[in-house]
Amino acid sequence: MAKTDERAPRTPSGFGPGFMAPLMIAAALNPFNSTSLAVALTPIGRQFDDLAGTAWLLAAVYLSAAIAQPVMGRIADLFGPRRTLFAGMTIVALGGLIGACAPNMAVLIASRLIIGVGTSAGYPCGLAMIRAQAAALDVPPPARALAFLSVAANISGTVGPPFGGFILAMLGWRWLFLINLPLAVIGLLAMRTLPADPPPRRFDLGAIDLPGMILFGIGITALMLFLMDLSTHFDPWRLGIAVVFLTALFIFERGQARPFVDVRMLGRDGTLPLIYLRQVLTSAMMYSLFYAAPQWMQASRGLPPAEVGVLMLPYALSAAVATFIVSRPKWAPARPAINILSLVAVGVGVFLLDSSLPISAVVVLLGFCGLASGSQGMWHQQGLMRHAPPDHMGAAAGLLRTAQYIGAMLAAMMIALVMHRGADDGSMRLLAFIFAPMILLMLALVVIDRKALARD
Repeated sequence: MAKTDERAPRTPSGFGPGFMAPLMIAAALNPFNSTSLAVALTPIGRQFDDLAGTAWLLAAVYLSAAIAQPVMGRIADLFGPRRTLFAGMTIVALGGLIGACAPNMAVLIASRLIIGVGTSAGYPCGLAMIRAQAAALDVPPPARALAFLSVAANISGTVGPPFGGFILAMLGWRWLFLINLPLAVIGLLAMRTLPADPPPRRFDLGAIDLPGMILFGIGITALMLFLMDLSTHFDPWRLGIAVVFLTALFIFERGQARPFVDVRMLGRDGTLPLIYLRQVLTSAMMYSLFYAAPQWMQASRGLPPAEVGVLMLPYALSAAVATFIVSRPKWAPARPAINILSLVAVGVGVFLLDSSLPISAVVVLLGFCGLASGSQGMWHQQGLMRHAPPDHMGAAAGLLRTAQYIGAMLAAMMIALVMHRGADDGSMRLLAFIFAPMILLMLALVVIDRKALARD
């Protein structure tokens, strides 16, 4: 097990701007693309006369990324994270170009799927390269490097909507796709400062474990589609397909010498499954508030979208500050407690939300939300660094992102459930009641995993 550097307060030599900048750019592309298009759904739907199809523009990135993140991570484990990241950036540029020229909704959705696949290389390759660089320098993976990666993802996702609104107003929605081209080129140019991968292995199709990837892809797709529609109807067929294929994946991978998902890794000390489950729960709460709060501010407070976008910025700022604070050595043992307590504060704050409260109360609530997000990011990333085997680091990191997107789909279901009659004070209180058992389950998971509490 690798140990993260909890002693040195500064990022050690070898993890400077030349190393971290391209990784941060790559890690930012997926959350940015996930959120920036939200402001353009209505004009896109009107142009193609297909308002119903716009929902798939958001779902396409979540679906493709949930599958592609561990796939890209496993490819990085086998053939090198730098090569995989280069391929991912190229795919992002291609997807953005296709979207900018799309003649209809179907091609536009396809471009979002391609962008989802390409941007999925960023996070798992970033963690894999940090782990590999630390091994090459014979130092523990520095907590500060992990913090920079987490902050890049948090900030890009939060600034996505206001930035998307600016691009939409100035240049039109097609530029929200085309902007991926210069961003990918900048990322590719920045990659020149990254250390080279080891010489590639002789290509062996069996090393990729295509059957395992196919079982995983079908199972996760069925699960995500089931969660997408759960607020309106219960589809036993999709749930059944998900259970059958994910169970088959578990059985199949146990007998593989080079599995796509190392299920023996997951069960070795029991910590990794708990990390993934905590990620699902925290993501569900954070995403649901991230999307519910703007709707509530517009419907109950009568605030214009531009002002709402500015008011969401404290979330990103507090997440960034929290990430760097909890990356310090003295805060390492307190990360789980900080995460749990901030989630409790979020739950209480959502319950107490009232349209008569000053807007500063909403800003404080979003600050606690950012605190929960930032502390969770560092806690789980360092858990992966300690417990994931080096030869499965990319796949393990990708599975963490899959857990995050499952949480996002749960959040969409929660939002549809509580706001089907409008985004009023009562809907926010109902959301707080849903948060309560989730927070209790998070606390139970920490109690169960006492060893992780002491180590991570």
